[in-house]
Amino acid sequence: MLKRLSSLGLLVLLALSAFSLNFTDYAVYNDIENGLKAAVLLEKSVLMVFTLPNCSTCGRLKNEALSNPTVEALLREHCVVIVAEAEKDRYAKFPFSAYVNPSSQSFETVNYYELITKKLGSNAVPFTIFLNPGLEMIGSTQSYNGYESYESALKTFIRLNARNPKKVFKKITASEKELILDTLPYAQEIGWEEFKAAINNLDPLKVYILSKVKVEEVRVVLDPLPLLRADVLIQTK
Repeated sequence: MLKRLSSLGLLVLLALSAFSLNFTDYAVYNDIENGLKAAVLLEKSVLMVFTLPNCSTCGRLKNEALSNPTVEALLREHCVVIVAEAEKDRYAKFPFSAYVNPSSQSFETVNYYELITKKLGSNAVPFTIFLNPGLEMIGSTQSYNGYESYESALKTFIRLNARNPKKVFKKITASEKELILDTLPYAQEIGWEEFKAAINNLDPLKVYILSKVKVEEVRVVLDPLPLLRADVLIQTK
């Protein structure tokens, strides 16, 4: 009897772990540059969280808030999420607007530690910043004081700056397609026939990428819909 109970408990634990969420299932991890490039392509706001691997408070933020399914759905609907370790071995451009205007020469390349301490003015982690679709910093929150207060800060950011985000339907290049697929865990390349069959059941939290189909063909299918349910990108060259 005890053996059967132990086996049942193990099965329950395995089942729960199969459905558990980790923030890396949807967030861009430790890649600010490509995360911001993806946000620009999707015309989305950005939530950027600076942490450190050995920071216990950072661990709580990752495990309690960012790995919560309610927070995941809220964030994926409204913005691109980037989680970066504030260390000296990875680099990004600053100001972030350099990613909006690639021809700009008015930026510095700094490591993540200098980015948070010298450019963003924080001397502690975790540190969360909010960027609008133009990648301008519009708010921040320092430290982590529990799930409820953090969720409240996220909802305030979304209510004031990222409410009712539009879904994107646009053409992209082959290199942009690879960027999106390599960077966003929830991006999916899908065949044209499969896309048409699923048109009324698209996952609004995914980014769908089509290729080998003309924009006009896709528009004929999408135009009768009352609204675009998900982001749709079409590789045209």
